Amino acid sequence: MKCSDTNIPGYQITEQIYESASSLVFRGLRDRDSLPVILKLLKEDYL
Repeated sequence: MKCSDTNIPGYQITEQIYESASSLVFRGLRDRDSLPVILKLLKEDYL
């Protein structure tokens, strides 16, 4: 999954900073106030 493939409402993804077997970590900005954020996403649903 690339940055261009990732869309999270309310956030602008600027770069992928890490990838493991089960997760991805992105750097981005929150749309409403341009606060810098780090977002961690699981590659598969967690059950």
